[in-house]
Amino acid sequence: MASPRRGAAHRFASCDLAPWPSSLPRSARAGRTACVSTWSTADLFPEGLLARGYRIRGADTTIRYELHYPGWIPGCEGQTEQEDVYRFVPQRGTLVRMGRRQLNGWHVTLHETVGRILADLARGDRGGLAALVPDPRLRNALPARLDRDAACDAREPGGPVSVAAVANARTPWTLTFLHAGARWRLTAAGPVLH
Repeated sequence: MASPRRGAAHRFASCDLAPWPSSLPRSARAGRTACVSTWSTADLFPEGLLARGYRIRGADTTIRYELHYPGWIPGCEGQTEQEDVYRFVPQRGTLVRMGRRQLNGWHVTLHETVGRILADLARGDRGGLAALVPDPRLRNALPARLDRDAACDAREPGGPVSVAAVANARTPWTLTFLHAGARWRLTAAGPVLH
């Protein structure tokens, strides 16, 4: 079910498998099918849908797909995905979403925190940064500007997560976070030694 190209839509079709009535002239039956499109992803995903998987079980169709958000890197494991469950509703003649759940939701919330820290650094907002990085030594060790680096995060099961960043468009840094209660807390930061 993965889109071969951006913007491609997938359609669900309902088909009448019964043969066309023999009373129809052969010319009227030629090239026609008894399938009609009943639902398309194009309305819900105008930018296209890259599904990681799908399953059809009874009346339910489940589609699992990647969420693209700041901090999402193509091909990295453990990033936030979403699953939608649809059911065909005959009265409406289409599939209707019946449920939704996120998988690995920790990753999107981590990168919301990363984004706030990077934005506060870029604006020079020391007050906002102090709320996110309460340790003054750690806060003062941060450069005036950091940007995200296009590298996968490194996560220790149940432990810290390291996020790649870059200072001055060339110096690689590592930001280390721990999950503390309902938030992520920056616990270490520094340039990557070569």
